[in-house]
Amino acid sequence: MKKMFIGLIFILLTTFNGFALSFGGGWVYEMGFSSVTVKAPNGAYHDRASTTGRGFFFFLDMTYLEATLGFPSFSLEPDGNPHSYDYALDGYDWKSMTLGLYGKIPIELDYDWTLFPMFGFDIQFFQEESVGGNTFYRDDLSYSGLPDDYYDDVWFRAGLGLDFYIDGWLLLRGEFLWGIKFNNQYEKDYISWLGNGADGYFKGNPSADLFTHGPQFRLSAGIHF
Repeated sequence: MKKMFIGLIFILLTTFNGFALSFGGGWVYEMGFSSVTVKAPNGAYHDRASTTGRGFFFFLDMTYLEATLGFPSFSLEPDGNPHSYDYALDGYDWKSMTLGLYGKIPIELDYDWTLFPMFGFDIQFFQEESVGGNTFYRDDLSYSGLPDDYYDDVWFRAGLGLDFYIDGWLLLRGEFLWGIKFNNQYEKDYISWLGNGADGYFKGNPSADLFTHGPQFRLSAGIHF
């Protein structure tokens, strides 16, 4: 899926000519709210955690499409019962490289202002993590027998953006989106471990689920052609 997504971005960037172009960059801030729920004959378990991410990004806009390249850093904070997030108590941070592609519907409010509903996907490619003062890199995953994309995240987001044009060529842009994250391979393995009883802690045939959602804010400036 990720290779198809990157290929789609390349095709669109090389074929979408004849449309108005804008490019620029700015700052991104996002949050993720995760909840884990396990139901078993001997009881139920619920845990929560939140992540915050911030960094810079670049965008290329083609009237009805926006492609982004970002470099955010994230941190994890446990909330509620912290047992499944014990490593966060020692400090857990990571960095990613993000590729995004969004469809947008521009609605011209007047000469200087344009509103656009938007929706699309972005993939966060894990680059490195810091746990308890120790740093591990993407290349280290293979030494542990794990695939390179073990921690990569895929988000679907939808929201609104607003453009303000200065002298017809300078662009100021604000965007607000809300997203739902697909569980990465690590989270799928974690859910499977819980569903298999968590080494005997849960009895019977427990059901386990993990769900993550949250907002993203982007502020940027660019040049409009």
